[in-house]
Amino acid sequence: MKLPVTFFYSSREKETKIGYIFHIDREQFASDQEYDKILPNVKEAYLKFIKSVKDDGLKNALDNFLRQISNIAIPDSTFIECASIDLNIGTTQIRKAILSTNYIAERLNIIKRNFRKFKKDDPVEYAESIGELISLLGFKETIEILKHNNIKIAPRTLYEHYKVSMLPIDIKRMIREGKISLSIAFDLPTDDRIRDIAERVSNLKRNEARKILKQLKYNTKN
Repeated sequence: MKLPVTFFYSSREKETKIGYIFHIDREQFASDQEYDKILPNVKEAYLKFIKSVKDDGLKNALDNFLRQISNIAIPDSTFIECASIDLNIGTTQIRKAILSTNYIAERLNIIKRNFRKFKKDDPVEYAESIGELISLLGFKETIEILKHNNIKIAPRTLYEHYKVSMLPIDIKRMIREGKISLSIAFDLPTDDRIRDIAERVSNLKRNEARKILKQLKYNTKN
């Protein structure tokens, strides 16, 4: 399962740095220790990507980079911005090259194979494939890309899957293990109650879990 990562260029140090997004008002995606395990690997992959563009070409270098981090990280659009600075290439050219990679074609194939299925082959992989596209390329462009590939998913449903891709890694593990369904995961809160509530609805039938979530929403409002 993957963790969201962000990129930022330090003009003072003339270097791209990689870190994680911190939200004051919501539960974090993973612990500092879990991020410490993946960030050096993402940094190493990024540096390799920048160096390899000259010999391998932009498309192949991007494909290799996305594959190298595919099991550990979901990069956001700041990757494109920093790569543009480091490579002195326009962001539009990088975005087009990303869309032409075999890696993105494979993500689209996962979505196309599953979007009509009530029970996904791997619900976390499906949600993360959607989350990758939205994080990297934006919500509106993802809708257009899916339409171009004859994948019709309502914007609200897309957003719900994006939310699942951004859930804490231990919650995503519960989804993959079948303890929480995707439809229940859509309704989990994003604040610091999420782990307690996820435990409460874990392994319950869908209707029972919905009753608990509905009651919790009512109690919050009142």
